[in-house]
Amino acid sequence: MKKKTIRNIIITIVGLCLIWSAMAITDYIRCKSFKEPIFTIGTNRDQNGNGYYKCIGYEIRSVAREFNGNKFVKYDMQFSLFGRGRGIKKTIYDNYRHNLGLLGSDKETVLNYLEALKCVTPDVSGNQETYTEYVKENGIEVMNMILYNDVVAGFEYEYYDLQAAYDFATHLRKDLELTFGEKSTYPGMVQTNKDYFDNVKNVSELKSQYTYYEDWKAAFDYQKKENIDKMLDGKDYSRIDIHFELSVIDANNATVSVRYVALPYVNQQSKSKDTTHQFTYNNLDVEVTNVHETKKQTASDGFDSWEYDEYIVYPGAEVSIKNADMRLSENGDKYSNWAFYKKNDERIYIVDDKESIEITEDLVGIYDTESSVYVLQFEMYKSNVERRRNKI
Repeated sequence: MKKKTIRNIIITIVGLCLIWSAMAITDYIRCKSFKEPIFTIGTNRDQNGNGYYKCIGYEIRSVAREFNGNKFVKYDMQFSLFGRGRGIKKTIYDNYRHNLGLLGSDKETVLNYLEALKCVTPDVSGNQETYTEYVKENGIEVMNMILYNDVVAGFEYEYYDLQAAYDFATHLRKDLELTFGEKSTYPGMVQTNKDYFDNVKNVSELKSQYTYYEDWKAAFDYQKKENIDKMLDGKDYSRIDIHFELSVIDANNATVSVRYVALPYVNQQSKSKDTTHQFTYNNLDVEVTNVHETKKQTASDGFDSWEYDEYIVYPGAEVSIKNADMRLSENGDKYSNWAFYKKNDERIYIVDDKESIEITEDLVGIYDTESSVYVLQFEMYKSNVERRRNKI
């Protein structure tokens, strides 16, 4: 009798285990297909796709967020057995303090990392795809990840809290320096309603309708170099910069962004046995001696790009002012339109009867005093021997 009772108990337990296993397996399969479980003993869910399902011995959590087109997308259903399960799939927001490391990565790599985005349909415009996530917490309104030719080209974060935007921009600025080293922002090139981010010491100094930016020269490993070439669709470029900016819209709203900026390669250069060159720009007229080579270079502030001349000169080169192109004020006073810029931040204004100035390592070039844009830059010539020595 006892043996029969024990056998019946064992059969009952095995039967219950089989039934429970069938229930759990059924709900697990439904979970993998983003379907609601059948065998629940308690449910808590909302109309957007978020939900918590309590079952016997296991639980399921469905997760949804607002993505492109303000549509809620259910991107994960987490199955936890006896309290154990994998983590929720990552979104742009989940990783936003570390998204800098995804720049230059291919689409497959990024979607395998930010798995939630596999369920999202991005906005497409030509070769550009944009994944948008609506956050609306911690001061952040919207996050955008921008891909070009299936390569991550940039991130953009829209804030409704200026302090939060400034705090994140400060964090991102530090990460950029740790990753890419010293910034490469051109000195003396600030334009209207723009300033360097490093000139701002606290949020109270930010101005509405102003953009604060810095640049870094990008560095790549072999894989990312291939990705960048793919992103640019084989187009030539002289350099790739990382452009970072904080754009202040008003007292509350701002945008923080980081993206690649390609500076076009300008295949224009001339060499001449005549080492004296005449440089003319508008009414500015100068003469440069000991010129080895002249080039056309391209600069960018992240919005606009422009060309300027670069002279590679031998030691002892000088600049003579032929016409200073000074302007007159309403009361008849003369002001300089142009100035020399030196690496120690010294400015030498170009005026009539200005004596010749020697070109040294610290003399960067000539810039427009109104727009702060270079029109002519200098570089000292280095022989092949000197270049090899500098590399050692």
